[in-house]
Amino acid sequence: MQPGAGPRFVFPPPAPPAAARGNRRLLIVLAAVTAGLAVLCCGGAGVAAYLLRPRSQPAVTLPGVGVRVSPEVSQPAPTPPAPLEADRVFQGRGGKVVLLPDLSDRVHMVVMTHQGSGGFAVNGLDGTGHIAVLLGHGYGKYQGTMLLDAMERPAAVQVRASGGWKLVIRDARRASLWTGKGSGKGSSVLRVEPAWAQPLATVRYAHRGTSNFVIRSYDSQSWDLLVNEIGRQDGDTTIPVGARYLEIEADGAWSLTQP
Repeated sequence: MQPGAGPRFVFPPPAPPAAARGNRRLLIVLAAVTAGLAVLCCGGAGVAAYLLRPRSQPAVTLPGVGVRVSPEVSQPAPTPPAPLEADRVFQGRGGKVVLLPDLSDRVHMVVMTHQGSGGFAVNGLDGTGHIAVLLGHGYGKYQGTMLLDAMERPAAVQVRASGGWKLVIRDARRASLWTGKGSGKGSSVLRVEPAWAQPLATVRYAHRGTSNFVIRSYDSQSWDLLVNEIGRQDGDTTIPVGARYLEIEADGAWSLTQP
């Protein structure tokens, strides 16, 4: 100690006020909470990105569970039905051979009319000139409809007639729809919806003519002879499942009814 100098005392710095200490603790806590939230947010975003990442596998099979989860596959829109074809009309008088035009692969029917007083017959011919299908026959005035190409498409139609005649080739989808009840007079074609053909379901038929009465059914590949009688008839038959068309050959009034 130097002469004349008094003793020196070192005092510690004054303690901060209690409020200042509280504010500092609060800032430390807030900083820690903010850092924790940042970590959670980053981690949550990573988890969400992992869960939402695109999957390369087309399907996932859950272990131990018989459930297969597959991605949704959009189904193609059903193809609309082709438009109905326009009628093809042929007219003449007496015997004639009509070469058929190029037709689509659809099934067609032919509507035949005769105004003469003698015999009338219409036959389909194959490419060699042989008869491939019998289409219609009668005596005197005649009107009837038969399937033209349900099994085989003729190359030409041969007409034998004593008077004027008319042939109309039509899209068979224009045929009357059989709804469990059908009736008519003369040869006719009926269109069958799949719902109307049930296994071994009974169908009641009646014929009031004097000549042949024949009922045939056609599907996409074959045909069945359901009835083959002459004159007045009443009886039961069945319509095979898958039938698309019914062809009735008759010279009088007929009916075909599902009880």
